[in-house]
Amino acid sequence: LHRFPGKVSKALIEAAKRVNTKYNSDPLSIWSDKPTAKQLEERFDDFWGIGQKNASMAVRLLVEWFNVEVSGDWSGIDVSGDRNVLRVFKRLGLIDKEEVGKAIQIARELNPSYPGALDFPAWAIGIKWCKSKNPECPSCPLGDICPKLL
Repeated sequence: LHRFPGKVSKALIEAAKRVNTKYNSDPLSIWSDKPTAKQLEERFDDFWGIGQKNASMAVRLLVEWFNVEVSGDWSGIDVSGDRNVLRVFKRLGLIDKEEVGKAIQIARELNPSYPGALDFPAWAIGIKWCKSKNPECPSCPLGDICPKLL
């Protein structure tokens, strides 16, 4: 179960309505015209209840796991604004504040051809080692290089 069942229910209903009206009842039409990665993220972001975090993750998963084709390269696939990603970036000293825009900017600088490639590793480190309380720095794979800006 989701921690916000009311919001998820509304988002699901609104998504079905949007697919019916904007995409002629065909969800594959959201990406079948091969938009750029950035355009696809914007399409998802237009759905009620979907923000930058979920939109960017959806694009990343579609291109990586389901081989959905986008026009151009993957440079428009950004990191998500997930709290774990932001925390890891901040503690590594990559950003000075846990702000989505700053995380996106630094990810674009570090890996311009595919900034979103940094999303899952940072998220996984945030979940397993770099927790908000009681981080497990000694066992973290970045432990030797991390300045541990707690």
